[in-house]
Amino acid sequence: MTTKTLELDCRFCSQVAKANGQDPIGSAGTYDHWIIAEIPQPWPTTIWKEHPIVAPVMAIVQSLREQGISVRPLMIAPDRNASHPDKTRLFYYRRPTHHFATFDKQEFILPTADVVPLVTALLQQPDHLPQFEAYRQPTDHIRELFVCVHGNVDVACSRFGYPIYQHLNKTYAVEWKRDSLPPPSPHLPTSPPPHLPPPRLALFPLWRAQLCPHPD
Repeated sequence: MTTKTLELDCRFCSQVAKANGQDPIGSAGTYDHWIIAEIPQPWPTTIWKEHPIVAPVMAIVQSLREQGISVRPLMIAPDRNASHPDKTRLFYYRRPTHHFATFDKQEFILPTADVVPLVTALLQQPDHLPQFEAYRQPTDHIRELFVCVHGNVDVACSRFGYPIYQHLNKTYAVEWKRDSLPPPSPHLPTSPPPHLPPPRLALFPLWRAQLCPHPD
């Protein structure tokens, strides 16, 4: 069998699973802290070592991991409709207790030069947080969905993720009313959550699911 034939016959594992009637399943790491920041593209393979924001954030994350503190950093591509060209949007999610239902969320839109100091304050120096209060966004009523569409890490993300992102962005990223249909679940976009919808749903393309080379 030739390489060309193999390419033509190749199918995504999700397609094979669906054809066999298997229920969808996924996995996710367990972390106490999430730092999610807008980083404009392009993203070279050396970004985690050389980028003026990514490199120092990774140094902070590595230092905390060595202390047994689990932190997950992610990059998201700026959204052309929601992002600010001269500022950076940053999300911080924190596990409030050992047993919990939702992460505590904080969102900031701030000058790019202040991103690393903010991350330092969030993760290491909470006494410095008041100086960033002016950048905090009143978005507790908004639920974010981050959809991976970056094919360099997983080709299925570009093949299936982008159409999903387009559909969700067109269908659900709007103002919600109390009598509207529930928005999609953050874990399975086609299933409704067991609670009333929030006032608004925000969507951001997750172009790369990590700040360092894939462990595999």
